[in-house]
Amino acid sequence: MKFLTLVAGFSAAFAAVSAQSSNQSICDKYTTALLKDNNATNQKTVLTLVVNTALIGTYSNATGAPKNNVTGILNNGTYGGQPVSLLKFFDGSLKSTNRNGNPTAVNFLDGGGAEPLKMNMPANDSSSNQYTLVTHLYEFFGTLLGCSDQTQNGPFMTYQGVQSMSQVHRFMNLDETEMNYFIEQVGMSATSFGVSDADAMTVGNSLNKTFNYRCAPPVVLGPGFANVSQSTCLAADCMVYSPPDCNQMGDSYPNGTNNAQPQSAAASGSSSGSSGSGGSGMSGKDGSSSLIVNFVGALALAAAGAIAVSL
Repeated sequence: MKFLTLVAGFSAAFAAVSAQSSNQSICDKYTTALLKDNNATNQKTVLTLVVNTALIGTYSNATGAPKNNVTGILNNGTYGGQPVSLLKFFDGSLKSTNRNGNPTAVNFLDGGGAEPLKMNMPANDSSSNQYTLVTHLYEFFGTLLGCSDQTQNGPFMTYQGVQSMSQVHRFMNLDETEMNYFIEQVGMSATSFGVSDADAMTVGNSLNKTFNYRCAPPVVLGPGFANVSQSTCLAADCMVYSPPDCNQMGDSYPNGTNNAQPQSAAASGSSSGSSGSGGSGMSGKDGSSSLIVNFVGALALAAAGAIAVSL
């Protein structure tokens, strides 16, 4: 059966399962509701739809009847009345990626940008930075959602990236507004497919405690993960976890980034991958402008813990 046929009726299926009580993980619960057979291939299908929508916003190949609109992480938006632009962390504009302890400019949109995402793919090729990032996002989300059929070598692999999000985001100096916008967009992507507000709220507190505080204690996110720091909000305005455990933040500075802003890649004249455009965003809406939607609960994509961009 073709991919688009599988996602026909996506919202209706999710809405039907929302009211049901279940001991299943969120991943298994909604995969069963949508695709009937809860297996690795179908679990990856669900994660592909939600991740791609979170990145580029609502797009026509995802579903014909979204429950709400999604602006997209890669598109300019607002949070709490403040403008937010996260594209600069993806398009190679900044030396913000941690490569062997060094701040490096990396273009994560070198695999076709939004176009392959709108085709329900991670990238146009398997050798690009974009392919690595997006497939790692599928895997990371799958772990947090409790996808039961992820394996080391199967069709839906377990997470293959760096395990500490503090280490990954060391040089980004992400502030509270940027973090909240990122979390909002993933949450809105999930609810656009019918994930219930109750499921979203169930994991909301865990999300914030795990990623949205400086000096949070280390945590094991899932099978195969080490007990490492996941603090991702590292700027001066990020709340400090109580009680603080600043020594557990590994390669990050003791209390974050000391408010050091990432340097522009233009200053060094080099980046890993092709240079970014620095434009206003990457719309998944086939050219139409994205709409800002109210934050509904918290991110629904976690079985225990939270989520962040992973490399």
